[in-house]
Amino acid sequence: MSDDDNRDFLVNEVCKVKLLNDRYENIKCVNWPPKPGEDKRGCFSLVFKAFDSKAGKNVAIKFYDPFIPPDAYRMACFQREPDILNNLLGKRRCLQLIEGMSTHTVKVVVPGGLSIDLSCGFFVTDWVEYDIDDYFLGKEHNTAKAKLVLFRHIVSAVEAIHNCSVFHRDLKPDNMKADSIKPDDRMVLVIDFGTAARYVSSKLLKEYRPVGANAYSAPETFLGFAGEREIAKLTDIYALGCMLYELFNDSYFIQGLISNPNINIALTSLWLKLANYTAMEDKIKCFKREVVNFYKVVEPPDIASAASTLPSSISHIIKYLYEGLVKFDYNQRQSNYDLIRSRIDIAIKILDNEIHQKKVIERKKQYKANLADKLQRKEAKLNHYLQNIKRIPC
Repeated sequence: MSDDDNRDFLVNEVCKVKLLNDRYENIKCVNWPPKPGEDKRGCFSLVFKAFDSKAGKNVAIKFYDPFIPPDAYRMACFQREPDILNNLLGKRRCLQLIEGMSTHTVKVVVPGGLSIDLSCGFFVTDWVEYDIDDYFLGKEHNTAKAKLVLFRHIVSAVEAIHNCSVFHRDLKPDNMKADSIKPDDRMVLVIDFGTAARYVSSKLLKEYRPVGANAYSAPETFLGFAGEREIAKLTDIYALGCMLYELFNDSYFIQGLISNPNINIALTSLWLKLANYTAMEDKIKCFKREVVNFYKVVEPPDIASAASTLPSSISHIIKYLYEGLVKFDYNQRQSNYDLIRSRIDIAIKILDNEIHQKKVIERKKQYKANLADKLQRKEAKLNHYLQNIKRIPC
């Protein structure tokens, strides 16, 4: 059997369970099989939606996918994930853990009739219903204001986990969900903490490259700094900038970034410099010293290019914010959440004023049109009256 066949078997076996852990029922897998033309969401896990009969609500059940190639690091991350989520308990805007690590045993019959018990680990979190994908990559029915309001929610969601000293390291639209479809009545939450780490958590590897999606990974993660807790917050900040770009552009941020050949030159040059040092402390000092030679030639893709849907009235504000989030040098990134939100709020206010002004202009046009129509009808009535007077015999 192929891995996909094995995965189908496991999913079917879990979905057959009437009452998992004596409380979870109506179990359905939500990321396998994937939709036509799409990859499986959650590279290392199988995610199920179920009803928690004890709490009276829907929940998400996350299993480690046993049919991916063996990876000790990813398995250790999965084992650590509920412990990380435990630090977010009771915190607003944070995904809530319902039940920590448990195991479910599936009996597998192999050729020859031998039965093997496959022990599968899982944990349970709140279910967050709504994806936010349609705000990204060319969905024109969402206004610029709606996109900025969403981005404000995303920023606050990331701030919430950072306030708990938790760093995600795989932020992207796929790993954000909203609890309501109504823009004014929703909360965005970060999900999938498979690559997350706490500030005080020990490293699982001696050397790191990007642990999340490359398309949203900051430059320093390609230089071996992905495991550094002091830098992790700034790596998440970079991913916020990538997502801001994609709210107003059809292309991915990474496509625009790698079109600049200086990016690879800078990374290669810095890598060679860093290779002269063994201690991470010395590598970080080296980076800080050498990066000044490159920051002017590694500009990010223009968020306000001709292909962008960013309104011209706010392009200078959002461009300034965006460029502050995706600085090549992590030491220079804008990481003050209050300042980030303030710039978003200014842009939203400008858009609101534009809408108000358009309404005022439309009302004036309508008033003039109504007045002209009234005068026209009055003139027609007067002409009719004068014509009738002419017909009266003297």
